[in-house]
Amino acid sequence: MSTRVTLKLERTILDQVLRFDPSFSRSETPVTFAELIGALCPMLDVDIFVDVDQKVTKIHSHNWFEEDRITWLRRISLPHVNKAINVSIEQVEAEIAEAAQRLTFVDPSDPTAGLAAVSGVAARGIRAVGMLRATEGFHQYANEFWGAIDYQPAGPRRSFGSPRSDELLARWATDQATLAAKLVSPGPQQRIVAYRVADFKGDASSIASISFDRDWLTLEEVFEKACRVGKVYAPIRQSSAREEDWSIGIVRERQSGLMDNYFSHELEFIVPIIEGVDASSSAYFAIPLNERPATFSFLAMMNKMGADRGVNISGRFIENFAVARYVGQDSPRQGLKRGAMINCAVLELAFAQACEGAVE
Repeated sequence: MSTRVTLKLERTILDQVLRFDPSFSRSETPVTFAELIGALCPMLDVDIFVDVDQKVTKIHSHNWFEEDRITWLRRISLPHVNKAINVSIEQVEAEIAEAAQRLTFVDPSDPTAGLAAVSGVAARGIRAVGMLRATEGFHQYANEFWGAIDYQPAGPRRSFGSPRSDELLARWATDQATLAAKLVSPGPQQRIVAYRVADFKGDASSIASISFDRDWLTLEEVFEKACRVGKVYAPIRQSSAREEDWSIGIVRERQSGLMDNYFSHELEFIVPIIEGVDASSSAYFAIPLNERPATFSFLAMMNKMGADRGVNISGRFIENFAVARYVGQDSPRQGLKRGAMINCAVLELAFAQACEGAVE
């Protein structure tokens, strides 16, 4: 049994349909009708054929999950069209090839729940409803993953709600962190994967790192160094979404706005400092509180490591605390003079004992 759908469009309408919005893509590169249908149907459990000008082409298989992973990613993401102007097609193809190695099923018993990889770049993931693309335009993608994940519908307009296998996403994300530890080199991309794993409520401890005195250190290295120095200070910033939530920020007197943006060589830290990423709202940088444990954050991972090794970590908030000395050139615009002290609100983390003997 099969279903045949016939679509007749005026040429002007068809030309509009087959051209990406210029604000999202290389508008001078239209897609074909077959490419459009292939991108709209990432995970349907039927075979799809397109008949254009009496030429029939199979563009999707009900066994899509057996397709070559790079070919499948290329088909649903249309990299030759949907890419930033300043990014080469070679770079996008390299990103697709890397991501294809890490694609795993959200639910191994049900391929249609999703096949995806957490991304360390601006990816082109597909949010689907009923295995069909759910976004309002075929030029819209999810940055945080490659591949496709099926969602519950949020309403009659094919908008997406929560993932269909929401309870399995955390395990999938944790497995993605483990894969990234093996397949993604330490550096910015691996760090972004860690942030996004935390946002998917996964355990990112296998690739967790943070800036400690301007050096990126692993969770293990941060713990050992913090134990040696005894006290560590983290600049804090208030959540833009929830005033009662706090995250690790960066050293600056005002955690928002255009003022207080320093080059790294312009500040001399006077206490041990761990920093997050400016303006990041990732769960990775959340500060655990009694009423909100922030289970997937870097600090929660460090708390667990301390508990496992018999080291008590306590914290307190301090306002207007001197953390650095300005050593750059005088700046009348910001009212800064060389030698000025930089104060900000911080979280002080105290380690109850030196870790000799506690750290294996």
